[in-house]
Amino acid sequence: MARSRGESRAARRRRSIAPEQADARIDGIRRHWVPSRTAHENLDRPVDPDLRVTGDFPYRKLSLVVGGEEVSSLGVVDFQQQIGSQAVRMGGLAGVGTHRDHRFQGYSGRVMESALRWMRAEGYDTSMLYGIPCFYPRFGYTQAFPHVELSVAVRDAEKLAPRGYRLVGFARRHLRAVLRMYHDNNAGRTGPTRREAKHWRPFRKGVHFGSKAVCKVALDARGRPVGYFVYDSEHLTATIIEAGFATTKVFPDILRAAARLAVKYRLERIKLLLPEDDAFVAFCLPLGMRKEVSYRRDGGAQVRLVNIPPALSLAS
Repeated sequence: MARSRGESRAARRRRSIAPEQADARIDGIRRHWVPSRTAHENLDRPVDPDLRVTGDFPYRKLSLVVGGEEVSSLGVVDFQQQIGSQAVRMGGLAGVGTHRDHRFQGYSGRVMESALRWMRAEGYDTSMLYGIPCFYPRFGYTQAFPHVELSVAVRDAEKLAPRGYRLVGFARRHLRAVLRMYHDNNAGRTGPTRREAKHWRPFRKGVHFGSKAVCKVALDARGRPVGYFVYDSEHLTATIIEAGFATTKVFPDILRAAARLAVKYRLERIKLLLPEDDAFVAFCLPLGMRKEVSYRRDGGAQVRLVNIPPALSLAS
């Protein structure tokens, strides 16, 4: 006879392990490949009754509450992601985690399964995340794209003659001009998300979970924003993660600013974590460029369909 839900929970509590043991098991799991889900799934089933949804657009927190205690949770961020000239509604997953005292009791799996069902019911077309290896394939996520790292030698960047643009720190008064450049530069491309001034929180995250992004805005002689670039704030790096422009004449000043950052940390190269068809990459190419492409087994950028027919019809 099948056990009741309450009996199953009691069994899980008896199997609970110390947080230190859980950390060791997690380290071991990350060394083993997890195949992507191939079995049938039914995302139209009800979400877990212990799931609580809080927050407002564009961020919702999904928490699993057991015995009055939040044991596991994740966040779903509402995005409109471009597919050419169209857009699909994409749920970006963030902050997936289980409290250390409650690991290896199936709670993260319950949150993930319910999050997928919740997103389907709410009309999301796809879901994407940047995650750890060896966990998300079991929930149908697969690699979104390879990791491409381009770099330019500092000595080559320093040969460029500056055009006299002034670079200042990003401020709220620059928001609309930066957004206009971003949308103009990415019109018709596949992959970028659409940003709205009302909800978008500018340049919060860097390359890694713990690092932040820094934005510098290039101003012309009249003080108007005509370009910007975003770099990772992590110490001892000079990594550009976004570049926008109203005129390509601003590119030499952007690259020289990145070169100064590299010199500060005594680095020989400036890294560009940008799409290969990015206009700034095309500008840097004649200077000489190094390219490294990594095809991950899993981990990093991962994506899956949630509502297949709508997603395919919007993307066609």
